[in-house]
Amino acid sequence: MPKADTAAPSLREQQREFTRERLIQGALKVFAHKGYVAATADDIAAAAGASRATFYLHFHSKQDIIAELGLRMIPEVQQFYSELDNLLESGSRDDFRDWMRRAIEWLETNRVAITAGIAAQMVEGPMPDRATMGLVDQMPKYLARWPKGMEHQARVRIALLATQFRAAFAFLLAAPEVRKNISDDELVEVMTDVWIAGLKPPAAATGRAKSAR
Repeated sequence: MPKADTAAPSLREQQREFTRERLIQGALKVFAHKGYVAATADDIAAAAGASRATFYLHFHSKQDIIAELGLRMIPEVQQFYSELDNLLESGSRDDFRDWMRRAIEWLETNRVAITAGIAAQMVEGPMPDRATMGLVDQMPKYLARWPKGMEHQARVRIALLATQFRAAFAFLLAAPEVRKNISDDELVEVMTDVWIAGLKPPAAATGRAKSAR
């Protein structure tokens, strides 16, 4: 049986990917130092040791870099929501709290990209975010708890909670005088309460689901 073509990328392709990655990492440095709004293509190119022309060979704008960073986060975010699906079915509040703590740690690790992404949406206008609405696809057990015809409400709940979580976290990071008065433990407790309440199907929906069985 013939082997699939697994030819290694050419030197030119490798160089292109290397340069693109340098620009992305340079953008993260600039966003961390100046914020998304003040950052320019020249700033990003300089941080990457490249020229303005090189920047525009790889990206149309800094908004394209935000989109790329968002795509890179999707697999990890999907894994988080797959874990949440299992947790909601059989886990305790302590398990949920542990999930929330790990989610906050992940946000801390990716805070530059996340805060830049939120700033980009405020300045440039909403960007397509099908990934957020699709998060419930990682949660089939949760979706099954909703009666037929109400699945869209479940999707909206997940999307709203995820968006609210990112926005609230970015606000806390951007407002040190507020963040310093909220410990990580307090944030975990509050967000755990909010999510447990928000993810609970309404009583009417639960009753309909039982009667449909």
